[in-house]
Amino acid sequence: MQSMSANGAKYGFGRLIDLARTSPALVSKHARPAVVVATVE
Repeated sequence: MQSMSANGAKYGFGRLIDLARTSPALVSKHARPAVVVATVE
């Protein structure tokens, strides 16, 4: 599982989508896990 900061997800949403297409992507806020983004399929 790849990870990204919430700020990185905010400004690089396209990159987050690309990461989530290959495997679930963990988004952390204040160095704590916040959400996991995964594809619908």
